Amino acid sequence: MNVACVWKTGEHDGQSAAYFTVQAGSNGMTQTCATYLVNNSSGWQGLGGAVSSSTVCSVTGAPFPSTGESGQIQMGLGETGCVNVHSNPSLAAKVVGCLQKGTPVTIDDGPAYVPATPPLPQIDLPWALDYWWHVAGRGWVVHAYLLTRHYG
Repeated sequence: MNVACVWKTGEHDGQSAAYFTVQAGSNGMTQTCATYLVNNSSGWQGLGGAVSSSTVCSVTGAPFPSTGESGQIQMGLGETGCVNVHSNPSLAAKVVGCLQKGTPVTIDDGPAYVPATPPLPQIDLPWALDYWWHVAGRGWVVHAYLLTRHYG
């Protein structure tokens, strides 16, 4: 019989941000997903509104980014250089370092929701500039540079 199920496996509250983890699957095949939320003037909602990138799944373990998990710095199409690391979760905070694409990182705090103010960098997920994670031993990095993005 083909029976699908979903169950909540965790919740992590941050600064005006949170994420829930769930396991979902059927017939003995499961994946773990994280759904990212923000608390703004409209109340709690998915990161990016109805954009599907508010949920990330993994078939091999915990989704990334999430607290305690490791991954690497990502960049979008056409981006070069490195990703700024900030002293606090804000684009206006002091830049304390710069990480190259592919740099291994471990998340030790977050998420934090801090609305970005213009001018904004040119990236393909501008709403993700509001969502921050603390990289162990480094500082705060915006969500967009931790997501593995798939094109086409």
